[in-house]
Amino acid sequence: MFLNTTLIEKMRYRSSFDSNSSTYDDVFSGSHYQHLTAEYVVIDGTSYSHLFFDDSCDIALGILTDGFQIFKHSSHATCWPIIALNFNLPPTE
Repeated sequence: MFLNTTLIEKMRYRSSFDSNSSTYDDVFSGSHYQHLTAEYVVIDGTSYSHLFFDDSCDIALGILTDGFQIFKHSSHATCWPIIALNFNLPPTE
C-alpha cells in the first residue's frame, strides 16, 4: 500500500491525526488507542524497544467476525464472515 503515492498520503491519516481530549472524532480519540501509544510492545513476555503505533508506517487494522446459523437443523454457527477495516485510511474512504 505504501508503493502508491496517492495512497501513501491517505494512509498517513492515522499518524497525522491530532487527538483532542474534549471531543471523540475517531477511533484514535479513544482511551484504549491512547493507552497503547504509550505502551511498549510485549510478545511472549519479551519487551521490545518500540511503542505500539510508534512508526508512521504502522497499520492499524480492525477485525470483525460474527457467526450465524445458515442451516435450520444445525446447532452450531455455520458461517463466519470476517471483515477487516484499515483504520489508517480516513473515514471518508
